[in-house]
Amino acid sequence: MERWMSERLELMRAMKESPHHVEEGACDFVPALELIGIYIARTTVTRMYHNGEIEANTAAFLNGALGAHAFCVLHHCTHESISQHNPEHEKFENMVFRLGNLILFFDDGYKVAHRRHHQRANKHDDPDAILSHTSLPVLGSLIESLNHKSYISLGAPLSVRMATFGYHTGLLDFFRKFPSIANKSHLIEWNNVKLKMASLEALEVLGKHKRYEKFAETLDTTWIASNWCSTFILGLFFARYPHRNGTTMENEVDSFYDNTYRSEAEQDLWMMGEGAHHLHHAKSDYSYSYLPKISDDIDQKHPHLSTNARGTTDLDSIEWTHTMPPKRGGNAPAQNQYFWERTCRILDAMELLGEDKEEAMVEISKAVIESAIYCCTKSDKSLLRRIHKGMKIGKGPGFLDGFYGIFTKFEEKKVPFHSFSETVFADETAEDIASKSEFIIEQVAQVAAGVGKKIEPMKNGEEIKEKYFDTFIALADYHVSEAEQEQFLKDLVKSLGVRGPPLDRKTIIEILRSELESPVPNDFLKSDYETSNVTQNDVRRKVVEMVAGPTSRL
Repeated sequence: MERWMSERLELMRAMKESPHHVEEGACDFVPALELIGIYIARTTVTRMYHNGEIEANTAAFLNGALGAHAFCVLHHCTHESISQHNPEHEKFENMVFRLGNLILFFDDGYKVAHRRHHQRANKHDDPDAILSHTSLPVLGSLIESLNHKSYISLGAPLSVRMATFGYHTGLLDFFRKFPSIANKSHLIEWNNVKLKMASLEALEVLGKHKRYEKFAETLDTTWIASNWCSTFILGLFFARYPHRNGTTMENEVDSFYDNTYRSEAEQDLWMMGEGAHHLHHAKSDYSYSYLPKISDDIDQKHPHLSTNARGTTDLDSIEWTHTMPPKRGGNAPAQNQYFWERTCRILDAMELLGEDKEEAMVEISKAVIESAIYCCTKSDKSLLRRIHKGMKIGKGPGFLDGFYGIFTKFEEKKVPFHSFSETVFADETAEDIASKSEFIIEQVAQVAAGVGKKIEPMKNGEEIKEKYFDTFIALADYHVSEAEQEQFLKDLVKSLGVRGPPLDRKTIIEILRSELESPVPNDFLKSDYETSNVTQNDVRRKVVEMVAGPTSRL
């Protein structure tokens, strides 16, 4: 047996010995409940910024951290960590996956793309290689180019060489400026982007109508700018540093520990529970909710497995040298247990859902917003600034600056990505978050209690699954009146070119519920899978049918 496989199996056995994981076939509700808290917290931060109660940089950083937390949720749906491979929980997991996707403008194709990363980690066709094995300037350009307006997703067959070529020729910046051209690419499987397209059409309505002007400007900070922050965090701490400079596990003498590292310090903080990333690559269906405690159990019972791993305390060395991080010594830091404590809080709140649903919503949401505040205030802002400056956002590849300047002008943004080292990641931003933390938590709790009043009790797991989507509808109703919702739907169908009125609210909700629960397709790339010749216009018509019905005329 190959050395890396033997080491991986040893880790898997140790993980299964830990009593702190969801039993096979049971449903892991923690990530799903955290996603409710993430939506409540993000919408509250958005409202506070809209009302002038917090600054733009504060809102972008907090919602960026909450977006990274949302990735933890959707990421583990790709591994069926919530359903534990039980078909009884599949629809529920699909819904959680897609609701998480909407925050980050991900699409259905990410499930297959991420599965490929686990199969091909560090190899030339690893979808994450463009994040882990490119230079910082190329990575920065990718973060800007794969923005919310582009339908090209992470997982498209872009090699490190192709991404580097795109950066040095200015093509990445060109596609950033003109995403409609990029969207004509054969790399897009349009069947996978229906809900993403629906969200972009909704944003377009907000951007073109005078009545929504201020709110559109708000979302430019709390959704778009925060999404850049989330992608920055995810690209570095989830994709880059767990694997950078690692081996491919192609030879029988290769070590599993040389392929995927164990996160420490700053990386452990931003992975929000998945710091034991080598354990995740050993057995991927134990969610981030339990990994910190599982890692701690293994350290206690099998200390040699702790020192076998490579640790990521020195991120500067990983970034700016071509060497793997060193093996962990006997005094290496333990896994951060803050995120296990967050899991325990969620589990306690889950017990309240049947009796005191308001208090349950408050406790879930407080656990989530306090986690975001913890990450924003405890993180090493000097490191974030140093890495961001290393990306040289807007400076281009040098000799082509003048020629491609016409394509690389920055859009007018309140918090543009190129400014993050002076704005979002400034020490003053974290200090502002710390000084207003009690007020922010109080406001999130107030919204959570309001949502709790609107929902029905959930006495067991089956009722949580059955009534889960109702919680998001209640959140929308808390923030937006029925009359405002009706007006927006009229504006949306008009923007889509529909002559008639929208469907009634109840029908739209049931259509959306059905879309969220439907099977996640496995046809991410046309070059890899035989698919129907679905076009962008075909999918747009399906979006129209979601709000105006199949008989609507364009």
